[in-house]
Amino acid sequence: MSQELSQIIKKWIEITMHKSMHNFFKFSKENDLSIHQIGALIRIYRKRDCNVSILGADMGVSSAAASQMLDRMVQLGLIERTIDPEDRRIKNFKLTEKGLDLINESFHISQSWIEDLVHALRNDEKEETIVVLNRLINLVNLNNGESNFFK
Repeated sequence: MSQELSQIIKKWIEITMHKSMHNFFKFSKENDLSIHQIGALIRIYRKRDCNVSILGADMGVSSAAASQMLDRMVQLGLIERTIDPEDRRIKNFKLTEKGLDLINESFHISQSWIEDLVHALRNDEKEETIVVLNRLINLVNLNNGESNFFK
């Protein structure tokens, strides 16, 4: 039974990632943004202020490449440059209102298929799913990225 459950969970992840990523890639293409640019926007969204070195390292590109990409995003009005108050040599980046709107829209679009799925479930299935998913979330402990069952 454990192997069957493991296979079902893997299949579920594969399908949900495919659906989400398909919508996400389509959104980035429609907005003329690369996956690296969207990734940088998401990183800035999650961490607020980020500098070129951090973003470059996170994306696996040089600081020069990251800087060039970020300059384009500044020109597009998606992010703005600020000077680090503790070290004026460091330039931090934060989302503009336009950038925040774009990221929120990308999250919404990449997950839009979920509403159709929820509407297809009966009420009793919805209740069962809520219980099981809450249990899985608690086990994996998504809030801090650590898994309770791996300790």
